[in-house]
Amino acid sequence: MGIRDRCFRFRSCPRLADLRHEGVPATMNLLPERCTGGDGPRHHLKKNFLAGEPSVPVSGSGTEDDPYVYDSLNIQVVNMSLGGLTLAAGRDLAGLMTEEMLKAGIMLAASAANAGPAAMTVADVAAGRGALSTAAADDFIHERIFWDNFASDTCALGAGFLAFPTTSIQTANFSSHGPLPDARVGIGVTTAGYWNFAQGADGGLYFVAGTSFAAPTVAGAAALLQAGVPDASALQIHNAILKGANPDLLTDGSGRFDRGKGLSRCRPFAEVVEA
Repeated sequence: MGIRDRCFRFRSCPRLADLRHEGVPATMNLLPERCTGGDGPRHHLKKNFLAGEPSVPVSGSGTEDDPYVYDSLNIQVVNMSLGGLTLAAGRDLAGLMTEEMLKAGIMLAASAANAGPAAMTVADVAAGRGALSTAAADDFIHERIFWDNFASDTCALGAGFLAFPTTSIQTANFSSHGPLPDARVGIGVTTAGYWNFAQGADGGLYFVAGTSFAAPTVAGAAALLQAGVPDASALQIHNAILKGANPDLLTDGSGRFDRGKGLSRCRPFAEVVEA
């Protein structure tokens, strides 16, 4: 929908190549999950866990090529980047799915989509009442690092400052906008989604742009909050992220339909239970 997510393969560049790359926090498990195609969705995983079924592998050896398969998992946070336009926001199957996930105790971060700057372009999953719809921000830090790396064939440290001399943060031009057809705002929060640094499925490192890379940041914040306050509900985590967003950090004059509650910032863990 709209433009696709964009990516440029990372190449070795002085100073950038020496950056330390951190992985998944030790207290969390990152689980890639197929939600379309193949044998269909495995939405029963959390419900089976809540029903008391133990989380033990039912097949697989645990290797990368033969991962464990479970019938029960305590899934608490999900990142989702898929969907299409809808005129039945919150009432179609995708929207109803988000509510069922929230009822099951799953905090869902969903990409708003890349169909901006037109209005009413939020994808059906992100438009669900149980989803935390995430728009993409374009900020000076990511821009400068990207252009330092790609302004020339050999890297040009300092080119990023010339390309992006201000310290502004703005809604990315491709990021989808609200409102929704049912008059809801459509965007929950905004976070970095322009030239993020990520590892691809092929193991390569890439600079990537799209709301598909903004929503994982929100999902990561939700996972950290959940780890800090294990007894917090999915709704409390959802609301804490909304309350922690700051609209004043976006300097382009964007409104609620563009950036939602503002640029996402984690609230102190202790405040989650009050959200």
